[in-house]
Amino acid sequence: MLGAVTKAAGWALVTMLFLLFGLELIGWGFYELSHLFNIEWTYKLYSIFRGAGYFIGEHRSAIWIYSGAACITGSISFFLSKRKMLKAKALVR
Repeated sequence: MLGAVTKAAGWALVTMLFLLFGLELIGWGFYELSHLFNIEWTYKLYSIFRGAGYFIGEHRSAIWIYSGAACITGSISFFLSKRKMLKAKALVR
């Protein structure tokens, strides 16, 4: 039972770190792909991820003042859903 909670907490931490730091990095990856292969839709993905990074990312100039609370709330809800799923999976075995 403790294993399910630990796994769920780990996934929640990864989710929160991705929302805080990973969105802009993924955006820059799509930016480089768009210039390397000259594919239009990768530039659009760059714009989406880069915008999301500025909206809820780690920047001091984050547009949304509740971005930290949203990341924490998202990771908590992910934790609860993942814990429930892992508990149900453990009960089936």
